[in-house]
Amino acid sequence: MLTSDSMGMEFIWWVGVVEDRHDPMYLGRCKVRCLGWHTDDKKLMPPGKLPWAFPLMPITSASQTGVGQTPLGPVEGSWVMGFFRDGKEAQEPVMMGTLHGVPEQDVREIYTAQIGFYDARMYDNKIASDMHPFSLDAAKKRIRSLLLGADTRQEDKVPREAEMLTYSGAGVGVIITEQEQISPFPSYHYLNEPTTNRLARGYGDPTSKLLSTDDGSRVESQYSILRRKKNSRNAGQVGVTTGGDFGSTVNVRTLIQFQDFTLTALQAAGDKFKEALVKPIINRFSEPLPPFNAVYPYNHVQQTESGHVFEFDDTPDAERIHLYHRSGSFIEYHPDGTVVTKSVNEAYNIVHSNSYEHIEAHKVETIDKSFQLFVNRDQQSTQGNFSLKIGTGGSYYANVDGGNYYINSARYESNTTSFMVGTKKGSNISGDGSLKLNTTGTMAFDSDGPLTADASQIKIRSEGVVGLSGSGDINLTTSIGAIDISTIGTPFIAGSGIKLHTGLAPIEINAAESAVGATGYINLFLGNTGTLGKIVISPAGIVMQSPVAFSGTFGTYSLKSGAPLSISGAGKSLKSCFDDLIDEITKITVPTGSGNSGMPLNTAALNLVKTKIMQCIM
Repeated sequence: MLTSDSMGMEFIWWVGVVEDRHDPMYLGRCKVRCLGWHTDDKKLMPPGKLPWAFPLMPITSASQTGVGQTPLGPVEGSWVMGFFRDGKEAQEPVMMGTLHGVPEQDVREIYTAQIGFYDARMYDNKIASDMHPFSLDAAKKRIRSLLLGADTRQEDKVPREAEMLTYSGAGVGVIITEQEQISPFPSYHYLNEPTTNRLARGYGDPTSKLLSTDDGSRVESQYSILRRKKNSRNAGQVGVTTGGDFGSTVNVRTLIQFQDFTLTALQAAGDKFKEALVKPIINRFSEPLPPFNAVYPYNHVQQTESGHVFEFDDTPDAERIHLYHRSGSFIEYHPDGTVVTKSVNEAYNIVHSNSYEHIEAHKVETIDKSFQLFVNRDQQSTQGNFSLKIGTGGSYYANVDGGNYYINSARYESNTTSFMVGTKKGSNISGDGSLKLNTTGTMAFDSDGPLTADASQIKIRSEGVVGLSGSGDINLTTSIGAIDISTIGTPFIAGSGIKLHTGLAPIEINAAESAVGATGYINLFLGNTGTLGKIVISPAGIVMQSPVAFSGTFGTYSLKSGAPLSISGAGKSLKSCFDDLIDEITKITVPTGSGNSGMPLNTAALNLVKTKIMQCIM
């Protein structure tokens, strides 16, 4: 207990008003006008003549170099109490604490009277709004500073809550409208209500103005923090759509692997060109409503002059932690442990080492504009990889609506059990280098429209059977070169008809043409094994067989052979026909007056003709 002998003086209490807090020594000292010690006439005792009062810090603050709490708190107009550590000399006041109250007087009305015990900062109600220190026009601010003179303390730049916050959305952040007319403390916006923070008083105090009506409905006042948070939420943060939905109809086509390429297999596939409809886990979400439901005296609130708020709310069933920035950005812990973090402008998260995130349920992200990810920034790290793994049973879906999907890499590899690609419109795969498709299973190409392959050279090689089938014509066309069909086995082309057309060059069909003494042959069969006719071309000659007459309509038939020509039919050859014909000619006689003549022809000459004919035919 202090006595009259303490420090050699009496212990004297005092109560006063802070009129200046711009301590040139940065010790948290304030100019305090004390009741009973200082006059309220500022002419007799200007604020500059008042003694500096030291703040008495709590035992939780070290008040040492670089250690402890900042000795700031009171503002101009704050009622404080303390003691004079120099006793009756009253020149060394010490502030022990502040006093709350219910302001009733609008100090703007009495400021010009130069009455003490009020906020002593400059106030000029006649300053044009665009010349006010909080005006958005920085150039006019500088002009005003030049006109009024430089003030190192900048007493005219009074921090206050924003007049209005406009959340326009569309990625432009928030527009802060500052108060044009700033009043000294106590602010006229808070007259006739306790100086205890409105949020701390909660809905239970009708003077808190947290409600816009008096009927108990919880509709927050237009200028309350709660209303501003709801305005921010309603400006584009309600019903935010999520990705993953491929549409209301099944329209994703996939590649089907077939056992073969027959028409039957294609038709049997039918409706298999479908992918199951992909539904998002969450279709849309909204920013949670503020869970504020504070009841006095459980909400512990600290609010600064410019509108920053820190709440520790212990209200039963409404426990919260809330850190709020004057712009509307905030972090809030809900009663159920939900955490909401919101930035009304840009947000940065900088990590100088590893970053870990574990989510035991779902994660949903919606980005209104672009998404950009850069891995291996220095392009030198051997571990600068991007890895994505989806567990068994999950799928990876990428849906680009109305845009393009690009992959730019030195090499692209896909190792999957089944590779499926589906598009709604045309697709294009292009590259400056080579493109290779390789599989150990079946590879199938299926199209409802034409299939076109355009290249400088096309080669198709198969270890097994190569089949070409179609419901219409099969056309092989070349403008310059030849069409070459080669095989070491038996060639087989099946279809309803085969057409070979050539322009300038002949049509050549070769069978083992380079082999000496070859036994290769070409068979043209009609019917089963030629029952309707056949042409056999072999080293032994050409055999033409027909069950009906051989006839032609146009032109002359020319048969040439380096060996005797043999023509036969119905059991007789052309040679025997000519032999019989000449024999019959030699037997021809003519009637005379004395009877039939002998043979009138030269038999020797006919026999010579017969010999020459027989040399040509067999």
